[in-house]
Amino acid sequence: MNTKKAFLALGLLSATAVALSGCAQIDESLLDSNADFSVNIAIPYTTTTPLPDYMSVPEQVVIDPNGGVTVNDASLLTSSLNNSKAEESQYTSLSLGDTKPSVTALQERLSALGYCTGGVSGVFDAATETAVKRFEQTYGVMQTGIATPAFQVRLFAQDAPVYGSEAYDSAVVSQYTTLQRGAVGSTVYALQHRLKELGYPIRDLTGVYDEETENAIRLFSEAYGLKSQSIAYIALQKELYSDNAIPYSESGSTQARAGLATLSLGNVGTQVMRMQSRLIELGYMTGTATGVFDAETEAAVRAFEETCGRAVTGVLDTSLQNLLLSQSAPQAGQALQEGHTLYSDLEIGSEGDEVLGLQNRLIELGYANGVGNGVYGEETANAVVLFEHYNGLPEDGRATGALQTYLYSSAALSYDAAVSGATPAITPEPTPFANNALGTLQGARTLSLNDTGDEVTKLQERLNSLGYECTVNGVYDQETQRAMMAFQQAVGVSQTGDASDTMLKYIYTKAAPASKYQMFNATQSYETLQLGDAGEAVVSLQWQLWTLGYLTTEDVEGSVGVFDDRTRSAVISTQLAMGYEQPDGVAGPEFQCFIFSEYNRFIKR
Repeated sequence: MNTKKAFLALGLLSATAVALSGCAQIDESLLDSNADFSVNIAIPYTTTTPLPDYMSVPEQVVIDPNGGVTVNDASLLTSSLNNSKAEESQYTSLSLGDTKPSVTALQERLSALGYCTGGVSGVFDAATETAVKRFEQTYGVMQTGIATPAFQVRLFAQDAPVYGSEAYDSAVVSQYTTLQRGAVGSTVYALQHRLKELGYPIRDLTGVYDEETENAIRLFSEAYGLKSQSIAYIALQKELYSDNAIPYSESGSTQARAGLATLSLGNVGTQVMRMQSRLIELGYMTGTATGVFDAETEAAVRAFEETCGRAVTGVLDTSLQNLLLSQSAPQAGQALQEGHTLYSDLEIGSEGDEVLGLQNRLIELGYANGVGNGVYGEETANAVVLFEHYNGLPEDGRATGALQTYLYSSAALSYDAAVSGATPAITPEPTPFANNALGTLQGARTLSLNDTGDEVTKLQERLNSLGYECTVNGVYDQETQRAMMAFQQAVGVSQTGDASDTMLKYIYTKAAPASKYQMFNATQSYETLQLGDAGEAVVSLQWQLWTLGYLTTEDVEGSVGVFDDRTRSAVISTQLAMGYEQPDGVAGPEFQCFIFSEYNRFIKR
């Protein structure tokens, strides 16, 4: 311990701050996030001639309740793959259940291109089938999950696009065409097949865009909070074929998605369509909401930004989208009065779209993780204080109209920029954190045997996702207790079987070990440390935070062994790197176990 003190006191701490190392590049690492490989596109196959007597023609592709695929029209598998017969003769068709040596090569190629996340097993399993469907979507062929010879020729070609790359985007967008009443062919057939699969009222797969198809498209567009429309625009089709397309609900309630992504020139999707509809409503553009972010849309966004007094970029970031959708959005030509702000003062207890926009912006800038919920609680206040701290603002945790104006401006410093040494536009004052706005352990809850409720259900689901099996029933029973003890053993903390407040915050992070990992072979003895604590345990914590690059010499000069504001800020920074949804600056036993384990290398600066 004296050595650690010497390091701190002699000022040998490094002030280097660089970007966090990318965890996703380390195979099966502890910090691998659950990568979202859901496909936000899916392509209908190419148009053919109309089917004769379509009402009596059997379905071209039949998928049984067990997922088995029967293809009655083989051309659907190859209509967009114009290969030579010689090329195709090198391969044999592979499908679910096959264990041929060629399955291993198939899986390796799909993994190398980013389409497969299930690993290489040599068995054509469900994960491989899903990966094949993803690649099929790229070329506009019917998505059956069968790796035909024609499919494999394209897959092993040198120009096969990497999943999510520009080449991939170009390939998928080129497959689409707007469909409406009177259209015929296999593109319409694919559209009907997908609508029926999602439960929309399609009785017959006819290949003809008829009244029944129009009605189903109307219902699908309404599910996304869009105005009812009968035309299947490109944007709508991309959403329809995606893995997370909204299924039909007889209640008719809209399920518009939360968590908006930044939109700019060239983007396509229902999200663009929603923004266009609102821009048209406010008078910034005319015509139809097509879902394609074109030059006209960009010009409308620029006009909206100018009216709002924001930097003119032509890009719809998350905050601008929330503002556009809110009641505060100004009409075109509505000049703002001098000193007027579009934002209401927000504080703990506030709720609604403005709070959601605030939360999304804080997440975008890196001061919070997770997904906004529209409720201004202690966690949101903590994130606001962190933003204020690094941007040289008075730290009270309140999001006034003036603060939001700065938060949403291009001058606002992101968390990464701030910790890398960037200077805020506002000269910072050396004010301490406003402790009354920060979360503490007061009112913290521990889940234990016989507790019930949604918190228990959420915990059980998380334990299962990490491989610690227990029944999800909302009751903290002995099975849940045993699963928690197994998790605690993997972490290296006392195996009490109870889920403490700090444990509940930790278990939902990227740093929570799956069942195949063991962080320690023995139980580690750590006590919860927080603002105001002092002693040898704090010295160890500070030394380790320095080792990882989250504290500098200047941070601890004159305060070695004292858990002060700067130590708390370093803990928050580390928690953000670990993936805490709501960083609170409290160093619980689980947090300390991780930063002292060998896995801390994944967050080392």
